[in-house]
Amino acid sequence: MYSRRAIRVVSGLLLIVGTATVTHSLETIENPGVASAGEFFLPALAFSPVVNQKVDHLHPKIGDLIATLEIPRLKRLIKVYEGTQVDQLKLGAGHYRGSVLPGYRDNSVIAGHRDSVFSQFGALKRGDLLITTTAYGEFTYVIVSLKVVGSNDKTIIVPTTHARLTLSTCYPFRYIGNAPQRFIVGATLTQSS
Repeated sequence: MYSRRAIRVVSGLLLIVGTATVTHSLETIENPGVASAGEFFLPALAFSPVVNQKVDHLHPKIGDLIATLEIPRLKRLIKVYEGTQVDQLKLGAGHYRGSVLPGYRDNSVIAGHRDSVFSQFGALKRGDLLITTTAYGEFTYVIVSLKVVGSNDKTIIVPTTHARLTLSTCYPFRYIGNAPQRFIVGATLTQSS
């Protein structure tokens, strides 16, 4: 039981002050298992609930560095930025804002250029690992699918019932100009820490 002065409601946030501080949006309190991220809702972490006291990672701004993506087969470590516009893709890979962040249940979509951060994607195989490291944990995915779709195919960004990482780059890899297709890597979460 908390004393009256230990519990405060400030701007829609519930703060419990004292030995521990816990911050959740009202949407999270009313709908357990989801956390607000602007206009989107992020489901709970795939292997553990959102228990971090600092939840700034739920609200990245365009251009924020949100993760690193390690691709052991290619011996690559790629920085992942929030947003998929020209500015973010010049720096590294870009996280599609309409998708959940890496490590969360649902589909986290990351795009990159075929001639820079996602070069050599043709060497990837089913069973290869993809490791994302974020401020809130490390998440290991295993590649379960590799496919080519049309450049306007939006089925790669659909919601999923499990934690999925989807990587997208232009295809064919050596095409000159705006490529007509996309190479899609689908991976499922196998481990988190």
